[in-house]
Amino acid sequence: MSKYSLLSSKERGRAIRINSGKEAGRIVEESVDPVYYMELRKKAVTNFKSSQRNDLMSSLGLNKVRGSVSGKIYWE
Repeated sequence: MSKYSLLSSKERGRAIRINSGKEAGRIVEESVDPVYYMELRKKAVTNFKSSQRNDLMSSLGLNKVRGSVSGKIYWE
């Protein structure tokens, strides 16, 4: 389960639900707190793209590996 859920409705507008951590269950609306909403939106989109990329690479039979010298993560 992801940490953030993007929500959208005609009445409320755009919002993000926090699913885990200290603020679990909190809903941050764009109209109420636009700065915090944009920070969470960036994190939510980044997490979503990362999970999609990880699923794709795993389905292709690739494994995540950390380089012993550089410490960078790559797929092989």
